Amino acid sequence: MNMEPRVDVLAAALADRSRCTIVCALMDGRAYTAKELAYRARITPQTASFHLQRLVNAGLLICHPQGRHRYYHVTNAEIAAVVESMMVAAPAAHLRRHKSRASGDVTAARHCYDHLAGRLGVAVADRIAELGCVLSRGGDFSLTPLGIKWLADIGIDPDGLGKSRRPLMKQCMDWTERRFHVAGDLGNALLSHFRSDGWLKQVADTRALAVTPKGQELFRSKIGIDAYAAMTGPSPVVDGGAASAGAATP
Repeated sequence: MNMEPRVDVLAAALADRSRCTIVCALMDGRAYTAKELAYRARITPQTASFHLQRLVNAGLLICHPQGRHRYYHVTNAEIAAVVESMMVAAPAAHLRRHKSRASGDVTAARHCYDHLAGRLGVAVADRIAELGCVLSRGGDFSLTPLGIKWLADIGIDPDGLGKSRRPLMKQCMDWTERRFHVAGDLGNALLSHFRSDGWLKQVADTRALAVTPKGQELFRSKIGIDAYAAMTGPSPVVDGGAASAGAATP
């Protein structure tokens, strides 16, 4: 009897280009109907239904019937992390030929399930590390006093973090940048705040996120990042603002 995990089941489910496109579309953390996903994959709704059932059977997606509609989403954060890891290993030569834009470009800023990815996500992760906001103990992360103050300063309640089954913070390898961005409770809290407070907005029919004029000012004054510059090139840090104060290491 073969006692190895059935990795082949997941691999076979993602081996079809249309199914892969559907899963990637769902990596923005939201749920979509079969018709919406068919449009994204450029296939008929009937074909999409077949592929969606295959993905559900493989454990990659969950279906939630509601009224006349059936909504699909990625099973959980662990599955999303597996998909993101596969993206790191996937061929990406076409991305190097793609001209970056500050808006509408998944390589600049995007959802990685429920946290921020792309060049902007990496820039935020770099800033968190530079400021000494988290402390690592054998792979487990905790907020430092500076990190607690930093979160409160940008409008996030630090007391609400670390109370779920998820780790406070995970380093998620960014598939376009080949560097780490922030996942876990902290990554989710940051993206949720950036969106709800109007720093970032969703680009229609894509995982991409765009920085608003308000967000550009707040990324600069609260975090110390020139968001527009970060999304179109290396991740620069600007001087001044609340984020430059107390850049101590734990």
